[in-house]
Amino acid sequence: MDDDDVKRNILVSILVLIFGVAFIIVDIFYLGSVIDFYQCVVVFCAMVIFGLLLVESFKQRNKRRKLLQDLDDELENIKESDQ
Repeated sequence: MDDDDVKRNILVSILVLIFGVAFIIVDIFYLGSVIDFYQCVVVFCAMVIFGLLLVESFKQRNKRRKLLQDLDDELENIKESDQ
C-alpha cells in the first residue's frame, strides 16, 4: 500500500465511524421505540469493519515511518563512517 492508500483508508474509516455513531444516536434518541434492530446491527457491523481498517491503516503507517527512520539512521551511519 502506498501512502495515498493509507491516508484514504484512514479518512474513509473515520468518516464512516462518525456517521455510524451519529446514525445510532439519532436512531436511539429521536426514533425511540421504533428502532429497527437489524438496521442497528448492520451499522454496528460496518463500524467494526471500518474500525479494523482504521487500526490496520495506522499500523501500516507506523511501520512505514519506522522503516524510513531506520533507512535514515543507516544512511547517517554510512556518511559518518565515510568521513
